[in-house]
Amino acid sequence: MKPLDILRQPKLSNIAKYFANKGLVGEEKISILQTLMAIKRVHFGIESLSGAGKSATMDLLANKEILGEDILLPPDYVYVMSMGSRTSQFYKANEINKAKLIYIEELQKAGASLEVAEMIKNLAEGKNYTRDVTDATTKTVNTQLIEKGKGIMYTLALENKHKTDAEMKRRFMVLTTDVSQPQTRRVITRKSKERFAKERLLELKESDIAQLKTHIKMCMDKAGDFKYQNPFAEAITDFMPTPDQKVRSFVDHFLNVVEAITLFNYKERHKNSDGEIFVNLEDVWMANLLYGEFFNKDIHGIPALGMEILKAFNDLDYENTLSKKTNLQKGLGDFTEEVIEHRWATITDIHKHLKSGMKIVLTHAVTRDICNLLYDSGYLERNTGTKITEYHLVENPEGFVDSIDWEEVYHSGVENMSMHRKDDLKEWMDLQSLVFENPVTKEQINILDTKVEDYDKPVTEPSVKKVWKTNIEEEIILDEVK
Repeated sequence: MKPLDILRQPKLSNIAKYFANKGLVGEEKISILQTLMAIKRVHFGIESLSGAGKSATMDLLANKEILGEDILLPPDYVYVMSMGSRTSQFYKANEINKAKLIYIEELQKAGASLEVAEMIKNLAEGKNYTRDVTDATTKTVNTQLIEKGKGIMYTLALENKHKTDAEMKRRFMVLTTDVSQPQTRRVITRKSKERFAKERLLELKESDIAQLKTHIKMCMDKAGDFKYQNPFAEAITDFMPTPDQKVRSFVDHFLNVVEAITLFNYKERHKNSDGEIFVNLEDVWMANLLYGEFFNKDIHGIPALGMEILKAFNDLDYENTLSKKTNLQKGLGDFTEEVIEHRWATITDIHKHLKSGMKIVLTHAVTRDICNLLYDSGYLERNTGTKITEYHLVENPEGFVDSIDWEEVYHSGVENMSMHRKDDLKEWMDLQSLVFENPVTKEQINILDTKVEDYDKPVTEPSVKKVWKTNIEEEIILDEVK
C-alpha cells in the first residue's frame, strides 16, 4: 500500500466488492451493514435458515479461527466464541478483554448455557460481567471479569429451538440473508465459475483491499474519539411509524447505522475542535437504503422471513387452498361469510405458495413457527378449532422506507445547524453532496429526483430542475460575495 493511500476515503461499495472477491454472492446490504456495525461495536446478529449463507457472510468478516488473517476486521480485535462446556469461556477472560468484538458462531449453542446467556445480556446492556469461582486447591474465591464496551455478533439458524427473546431483540439489530431459489441459483453459478479462471471474478485489487482493511482499523480506533452530531435526526424520526412502544428502542438501531456510516466516511466529514463529527444527508439516505427494511420489520415485530410469509398471504389463490376445500367439504359453501371475508389458509397452503410462487423453500415447521410469531404480533389470526390449524391475514405493516421527504429532511438539518452550530455551518454545508454512489448497484444516484422505490435505477444525467435552496444558504452566498 502506498503511503498516501492511508489518506484516501474508500467507498462503501468497496466493502461489498471485498465480500464478492471472497466468493459471497449478492447480500450487499448485509455485508456492508455487518461491517459498519462491527466498526462502531453495535450488537447485531444474522438469523436465517441453515445453509443460507449467514455463517459464510460473517466468517469472512470476523472468523479468524477458520480464516486466520484473511478476514476484513483486524484479527486482534475479534474474539471468536465457540461453545465448549457451559463455563469454559470464562477461563479465557483475559483473552476476551483484549478484544473489541465477540463473535458467537452459533447462538443456539450459547443459549444452552445460562452463564453465557447472562454474560451476553450484561454486555449488551453496557455492563461488566463478573463471576465468582472457588479455587479447588486453595479454597479461595476468585472473581472473573469480562469488561463492558464490546460489540457482540452472532449467527442463528431459524430451524433451531433456541429463539431470541424480546429483551435481546431490543438490544441487537437482526439481519436476514436471501433464502430464495434465484439466490441459490446465483450461488451455484458462482461456485461453478470459480472452477475456471477465478481471477476474472475479482472486483477489488489487492492494494484496495489493503487500504480498506487499514481504513477499517483506523475507524475502529477512532470510534470512541468522536461525539456525533446528527442535525437530521429529528426530521427522519418524524417519518417513522409508531405501531407500539418497541420503536423507542429500535430507533437507536437506525440512528446507530447513520453514525456508523459517518464514522466510515470520517475523512470526508466535518469535524470541529470540540471533537464533534457531523452527519451528512448522504449518511442518513444510505442508512435508509441499507437498513430501512430491516428496521421497519423490527419495529412492527415481524420475525425473520415474516415479510415473505405476509406476501404469500397477500398473493395466495384462496379459491384453491386446502382450507377452502376443507370448508366446502364441511358444507360451508362458496358464499359463507367466513370463507369469503376471512380467506383462511393452512401451513400447507403457505408452504406450497412460497415454493411454487416465490421460489422460497421452508420446512413446514419453520413456516408454522413464523406464522405463530406473526399471530403474536397481530398480523395473522389463527383458528385452532379445526382439525388443521388455519391462519388468515389481518393487516400489513405500515411502510417507512418509501415515505421520507428528503427535501424536508435536508431543510431541517440546515435549520438546526444554523440555530445550534452556526460556527460549523459553512464548512459542514461545503461537504454536503446530493449526488453519490449507490453501494448496492454501484450506480450514481441524484437525491434531487430519486425516490426510494427508484434506488436500484441508475441516474443518467444530474438534474438541474430543482435545487434545494434555503434562506440560510442565500445568506451564506451573500456573505461570500461581500
